[in-house]
Amino acid sequence: MPAVARGNSRDGVNTEHGCAGATRTSGGSFDVLVNGTGVHRHNDDNVNHTIPCGDSCCGHSARIMLASPNVLANGKGVARQGDRYNNGCGSVSSGSNNVLANGG
Repeated sequence: MPAVARGNSRDGVNTEHGCAGATRTSGGSFDVLVNGTGVHRHNDDNVNHTIPCGDSCCGHSARIMLASPNVLANGKGVARQGDRYNNGCGSVSSGSNNVLANGG
């Protein structure tokens, strides 16, 4: 089972695009905690980072589009290591070493 991701910049994100190859998780629950940090959930954002925009780089963030279908926090699926963001923005690259959630 994959590790559960935590928000508040606690876990890493592999962006899979130029300019910034990595960023961190951002949004999370205020009242469902994993290791003392709000759990990262479906539709939570990653930290604003840069993406190629023509000849330069511009800022953007993305939301988790895939999360656990059967482990919920505040009615939303919890994000896990390997879960993907929208807009081609990669996946969660780290999570809790002792809180795991199945994929369904």
